[in-house]
Amino acid sequence: MQGPPTPGATPETRIRLWRRLFVGWSTWELVFWALLVAAAALTRFWDLGTRALHHDESLHAYFSWLLAEGRGYRHDPLMHGPFQFHATTLIFRLLGDSDASARYLPAFGGTAAVAVMALFRPYLGRVGALTGGLFMAISPTMLYFGRFVRNDIYMVVWGLLWAYGLWRYRDTGQVRFLTLGTVALALSFATKETAYITFALFMAFLAVANGPELARWLRSRLTTALSPAAEATWTWGTLLLPFFAAMTAVVLRPRGLSPTGVAVPSNLLDPAFIVPALMLSLSLGASIVLGLMASPSRWPRQALVFWAIEIVLYTTVFTNPQGLGTGVWGSLDYWLQQQDVRRGNQPWYYYGLLIGLYEFLPLALSLVALPRYVVRGGAFNRFLVVWAVGAVALYSYAGEKMPWLSLHVTLPLILLSARLLGEFLPWLARESSRSIEVVLRAAGMAAVPILALLVLLTARAAYIAAYVSSDQPVELLVYTQTSRQVPQLAHRIAEWAQRSGLGPVMPITVDGSSGFTWPWAWYLRRYTQVGYPSSLTAETLPAEKPPVVLVHLNDAPAIEPLLQGYTGERYPLRQWFPEGYRDMTPARLWRDLRDQDTRSLWWRYFLHRQLAEPLGSEDGVAYFKALPQ
Repeated sequence: MQGPPTPGATPETRIRLWRRLFVGWSTWELVFWALLVAAAALTRFWDLGTRALHHDESLHAYFSWLLAEGRGYRHDPLMHGPFQFHATTLIFRLLGDSDASARYLPAFGGTAAVAVMALFRPYLGRVGALTGGLFMAISPTMLYFGRFVRNDIYMVVWGLLWAYGLWRYRDTGQVRFLTLGTVALALSFATKETAYITFALFMAFLAVANGPELARWLRSRLTTALSPAAEATWTWGTLLLPFFAAMTAVVLRPRGLSPTGVAVPSNLLDPAFIVPALMLSLSLGASIVLGLMASPSRWPRQALVFWAIEIVLYTTVFTNPQGLGTGVWGSLDYWLQQQDVRRGNQPWYYYGLLIGLYEFLPLALSLVALPRYVVRGGAFNRFLVVWAVGAVALYSYAGEKMPWLSLHVTLPLILLSARLLGEFLPWLARESSRSIEVVLRAAGMAAVPILALLVLLTARAAYIAAYVSSDQPVELLVYTQTSRQVPQLAHRIAEWAQRSGLGPVMPITVDGSSGFTWPWAWYLRRYTQVGYPSSLTAETLPAEKPPVVLVHLNDAPAIEPLLQGYTGERYPLRQWFPEGYRDMTPARLWRDLRDQDTRSLWWRYFLHRQLAEPLGSEDGVAYFKALPQ
């Protein structure tokens, strides 16, 4: 006898769910999004293994590989959050480790960033969402770093999901959107410390928009109900209190205390431990008390979601409890100390150069959108203005300036551009009998060919940066890059090991001078007898000389006489863009603008990436012992 049907997703319920998800969507719109996401996936995943791994890529790939091999992982603020290492480890275990698979995660993130733009249809409009997705797909910055093993492309996805969760919860009051925002918030803080900047920008807008309501709520002794937007502001603000505890180190460190929160010392009364422990305990207690004030029922659930993600990732699935200290306290503390280090040592206008060179399309549209939305307003429009202007200001102020950080400036510019075109293009298509609108439409129609040209130039710049010169630092985006000779040498080393019969036990010595350990640690990861002395000298060279010795060029003259019977080959380990722009001043800029030769040089670089100066380079010498006959 057949029993009653079990509940489940029948074809009819699946169709109804599909219709609810895409209510109001036309067939052509769905087809466009399907093709756009497919194109984004193709451009992100295509030929991922050809380019040599950048210094930073090799670090991230290598430590993910160690975790995949069962050798563990301990969070270190130097390499940002643990999300990337755990996710890449999963990929390695499922699909194996290679140069290509090391980049699968950012490629997936870059594809997801395009797809997530579809969620903003209620706020950007149908046309705005479509153009936003298109701009995200062809953005040179998004494409290049969507194929690059760094955390920033994931931060783009988390930032979009966080913003979407915020606005959907504000408009609908459905808790699932608050939870989506909380998940994105947790993943952001488990991915990279730029989350602090995004959080500051979002909370600055929310505090201004909802501050009066929160003040009235506090004066009423919590007797009135909060709107969803105000509740989200309070919920996320209280959840993040422990992550800002390290701000106290700014005050404590100049007074002789050096709190780190990184290690549990043998002496538990050591101020370096007790101060972070005390401040974290106080901030966590305040977080719980203040959070429960807003919603005794919903806040604990949000806290459980948030802290479950943080604890699992920072403790490496409970194998490194100390990771909570390095994550919650150590991350902000470390990067606050790096502010004065000024990594990259770039000028304040650095992102202006990058955005102007690569993201001129959203930049031009944003310059039109900014004054319009400041004057005409609308909550979402002003949110985008705060995000865009604040990102430019804060990243330009930050001590570290690197090309991958330009993603965080580009993202709100793309959203602003999409919002503007979401209004402009439908308006342009409408009919009107008013003479003033006819004149304005004629002017608007004249702008369309310019817009199309900018789209084509942007797509061309993306193609060249991602595929033509992806490992050649003629691109400002490439910055400093491992040369293509490195993987070629790694292939020759593998051939030598095979022909000699030594295989993975072949001894190799790598000169660790000037950071030459990387990316060789990744490329030589399968060899068990590799030494990395900090500097290669006659004393540090093994007495039993290895068949392969990789030497920094500066150390080669002292080492070469010791390697009789070896063949040496000079090679560039890393190369970098010649940074003649560093000392730009208003006077020099005005002079260059008036000089025809300089303008021609700039134009040739913009179109063809022709440089007037040679690339910078740091070289090594690879010594191979002659194989016995």
